[in-house]
Amino acid sequence: MMTSDFAQRLFFIFLIFLLVLFFIRLTEFRNIFQNYPAEALWDASIFIFRTPSKIAPKMNSFALFRESDIILVSAFFPVNISKTHSHAGYKKYAHNLLPRIIAPMIVYTSEWGKKFIDFHGNNYIHWNTSIEKVLDIEWVAQVDAVLKEQEKVDPEICRHSYEKYLVWHSKFYLLHEVSNMYPNSYVFWLDIGSIRWTPLYPESYRFPDRQKVLKAVPKNDMIFFALNRANRKFPYIPEYIYPINAVIGGVYGGSNFAIRNFFSYVTYIRESLKDQFFGKEQNLQTTYAFNFPKTKLVLMLASPGVHYSCEWFGYMSYFGTHDSCKAENFTLKDSREYLYYTAESDFEKSKEEMRKIADHC
Repeated sequence: MMTSDFAQRLFFIFLIFLLVLFFIRLTEFRNIFQNYPAEALWDASIFIFRTPSKIAPKMNSFALFRESDIILVSAFFPVNISKTHSHAGYKKYAHNLLPRIIAPMIVYTSEWGKKFIDFHGNNYIHWNTSIEKVLDIEWVAQVDAVLKEQEKVDPEICRHSYEKYLVWHSKFYLLHEVSNMYPNSYVFWLDIGSIRWTPLYPESYRFPDRQKVLKAVPKNDMIFFALNRANRKFPYIPEYIYPINAVIGGVYGGSNFAIRNFFSYVTYIRESLKDQFFGKEQNLQTTYAFNFPKTKLVLMLASPGVHYSCEWFGYMSYFGTHDSCKAENFTLKDSREYLYYTAESDFEKSKEEMRKIADHC
């Protein structure tokens, strides 16, 4: 029989073991909690569900993100030398957009970027400053050397740069990360510079209009916005001849199932296109869209009397609360239908425009 003295020692050892386990778990919880404000610690779900990523957002309200069926993702990683827009320009664009957001939105940036944009007052906006620079994202860093070489084959190098390639590729990764954090929501990338010409948007304008989004987005396929610049010949034109601008990079997304498929395919095709130009996000998006014929493309049709910016930023009207670009000018098509819908004349005109740009560069 076990003596009482031995039993006491065994019980004491067991207590020490439990105490060690407690401190180990406490350390793990502390590492999780450091990403969240104090008030969030009252949310019991954090004790059950571990954070899915080292760049998980420091949520102002867990419930706000967890209960929303639409979540937006954006970022501000300024390049040192921009050939198209200044840092001050992007600050202005951000202040045009962020007050109008009415869905949970995560904005990735550095501490410097957050201070520079200096925006407060919308509880839907969460700033995540866990990424100091784009190359901190391992998925982007994996192709760093290849992207540096892309400048040599970029037909639009006069307005692009290696640093821009890094930012464009980071968008794919961040969209995928946030979608995995909230797999039951539709997640969309939204460029922070999406509102550049404010007269199109009255004070009452808000983004997104939930009903418009849920009506348009497919359950198992990605949705992109397209330009009226292609026909059935489009997929066979080499990138070095015709810079691909068929798909707009400003907004895109879908369900978790769709985004996981998209991210896997993008990872694959960027590995297989190393000898061609893939630095621009639109190349990879377009390649995906036309290889998956059920991918949805919202096409902005040419229409007199509509502001020229609607061609590139019409998604703010299509998914927003104010129809500044006129809904009748849009059509939702599968990517296969898109190839047959657009006009030959539009295609030839666009091809000539792109060739002029390439010649100028």
